[in-house]
Amino acid sequence: MNIAEILQAAAERGLRLRAIGASLRGPCPFHGGKNPTSFSITPSVGLYQCFSCGAHGDLRLLVDILGVPVREQAEGTSGERAGAAGEVRPFYDLDPAHPYLASRGVDPETAHMFGMGGFRGAGAFARRIIVPLHDGRGRLVGHMGRAIDDVTEPRYRFQRGTPKGRILYNLHRADRSLPVIVVEGVFDLLAVRRAGGLNVVALLGAHASHMQTALLRVFPRVALLLDADDAGRAGTRDLTRALRHRAVALVLLGADPATTATDDLRAALLQLDLTRPNRSTGEQHTDATSSPIMGPS
Repeated sequence: MNIAEILQAAAERGLRLRAIGASLRGPCPFHGGKNPTSFSITPSVGLYQCFSCGAHGDLRLLVDILGVPVREQAEGTSGERAGAAGEVRPFYDLDPAHPYLASRGVDPETAHMFGMGGFRGAGAFARRIIVPLHDGRGRLVGHMGRAIDDVTEPRYRFQRGTPKGRILYNLHRADRSLPVIVVEGVFDLLAVRRAGGLNVVALLGAHASHMQTALLRVFPRVALLLDADDAGRAGTRDLTRALRHRAVALVLLGADPATTATDDLRAALLQLDLTRPNRSTGEQHTDATSSPIMGPS
């Protein structure tokens, strides 16, 4: 990854970077700052740093934000099913027709598409639905296990080493040139897809990390469809502030996407027009036929 590639990718994503000596400087994509020199990238040593918010790390973490194609061996993380050199291996022999999935409206075809299913083995992931997690380039980086009842704790178990705060679930399938819908969980995401919202990602929680916020800034507009509980409302408020005019908040009163009837959810999504930002309120309503976030009926 050289300076020319970074500059080109940054310009395509709306990140204003300029070369100063051997480094690149610009506003920080993590906290959304406006200082034109607070964020520094040093390609020669492969590091980035923000002098305002303190974000720093390996330059490869920016690849998902900038969309720079790289040719390298897939990276992995440690975990219960980690293979040689830390590579994350998939779970095999999952049941895509598990009764819990059916109870959540997920048919075997959809489960197969997303690689999820009931775990048939023992151990830490017994009696859980396994969901593979990928980074923005589609590389497997970990797994999540959802308990098949609402009594077992923790309800969600993540494989050790899973970089939860550094990924957006389903980002590798999303079209970054189009507006995107943001939800909290995997089953919220599947519910939105059933309602016709195909360009959708999940935070895997109610609050977005700096990295997740930066990943969302590559989209032209962002529809926030988080849960209607206190945590979801707080997460919506924080993300709306962070994304500024990119964000459109849509709150489902007394429900979350996963428990909202498909017809009602589709009707709510069709109210959104993400093509024209409202810089004062961040809200838009329009004729259903013009919404760019919906797939074909």
